[in-house]
Amino acid sequence: MGIIVLFVALLPELGSGARFVYKLEVPGPTAKTLHPHVHDTALVLWKLYVALTLAEVAALKLAGMDFYDAFTHSFSTLSTGGFSPRNDSIGAFQSPLIEMIIIVFIVLAGANFSLYIPLGTHRFRKGLRSLVADRELRIFVFLIAGLSCLIFLSVWTAGIYENAFRGLLDSLFQTVSILTGTGFGTANFDQWPNLSRLLLVALMFIGGCAGSTTGGMKIMRVVIGWKSALREVRMMFSPNSIVAVFAGRSAVPESVVSSVTAFLFLYIVAWALGTAALTLGGTDLETSASASIAVLSNVGPGLGLVGSTGNYAFFEWWQKLVMVLLMLLGRLEVYPIAALFSIAFWRR
Repeated sequence: MGIIVLFVALLPELGSGARFVYKLEVPGPTAKTLHPHVHDTALVLWKLYVALTLAEVAALKLAGMDFYDAFTHSFSTLSTGGFSPRNDSIGAFQSPLIEMIIIVFIVLAGANFSLYIPLGTHRFRKGLRSLVADRELRIFVFLIAGLSCLIFLSVWTAGIYENAFRGLLDSLFQTVSILTGTGFGTANFDQWPNLSRLLLVALMFIGGCAGSTTGGMKIMRVVIGWKSALREVRMMFSPNSIVAVFAGRSAVPESVVSSVTAFLFLYIVAWALGTAALTLGGTDLETSASASIAVLSNVGPGLGLVGSTGNYAFFEWWQKLVMVLLMLLGRLEVYPIAALFSIAFWRR
């Protein structure tokens, strides 16, 4: 949920400065507030976060997990952290019910938390309509459904699975897990066909919704960047036109469009430089490229030597420092770390 959001929730005496630090922590192009006072918003978000965690603990316990596994996997699910006490991750339980429960809560964690708050109030119907109408959430669900089916068709036609249900569930689970940066595993997807592996790597770049606990560039940024690119193409043929970039029904301020464009550029540059740095140590390109985006988007598993059954222990110490920097860049959303390398920042 974020250490800054925690402090804002616990320390109302931060005053007007709370809104500034809140915007630094909440991921996405804009930071929504649901109450006039940011302190109240942060407090509601934490209550929601705790409630979802306890709900998952109860569901996993009823599905057959012991309390220790239920708590640890719930902590790792809602934070989309992906760490598991089991070497085989979620696959160790061999339980479709447990996997489906975790899928549901990963999807909940991958959506914008601000959308859930009206559901717990007297504005339930209005909140439900807003949830259904939210463009970013619809794209999120469409990506999960569409790419899960595409990946399933890829692995099914390749003969990876004899049981269609098992293949579909693994495809859905890995799609949700990789898209949100959770990184849980139920199958060794590094053994899947190249199309499936390519799609999973592409999902690492995208990430979940703004205002969620996920990594990656965030769906809203990708949408704004795509629409901005289309606008530039249109402006080539109609240079005197005034065309706004819309996200849903609202026009996106030009300052946000510029910020998003710069963010996407810096994100790709960080991934490319990270890939180049890792290959200098003699690591093959597939492993280096997937490891770079896996750590930058805080996913965990990649392809090749860092696949779902591998780890990062074999890298040289300096390569690990490169990946530490990439993890910080991804988790802090580039700009705070990039500012440290700006001469203008230090002059001020």
